[in-house]
Amino acid sequence: MMDQAIKPTAEVLREFHSWAHPLIGSETMVWSHGLTFDLPILSHALYKEGIPPLWGHRAGRDTRTLFWLAGGVPEVPFEGVKHSPLDDCKHQVKQVIEAYRIVRHRN
Repeated sequence: MMDQAIKPTAEVLREFHSWAHPLIGSETMVWSHGLTFDLPILSHALYKEGIPPLWGHRAGRDTRTLFWLAGGVPEVPFEGVKHSPLDDCKHQVKQVIEAYRIVRHRN
């Protein structure tokens, strides 16, 4: 278990927005593993709390499509603790980078 107290969803969303807002520009792409789950849930949660969206409606990108174009999910060694949100995220970023490399070198 985590030692930290559980925060209300609205507080977490505000903290996330404050952290992410300066990092996001008009050309930002937001990646998820499937476009119909994480992004709609997060967008709806932000909307319900009256928090402005962080990205435009065309910013969503799907790792599944990229991996398909690359011929499958790239084999990248996992570092960290499996099923840890941060370590899983870092691993997926490495897979996306490798998939981009594969697709780019095919052309």
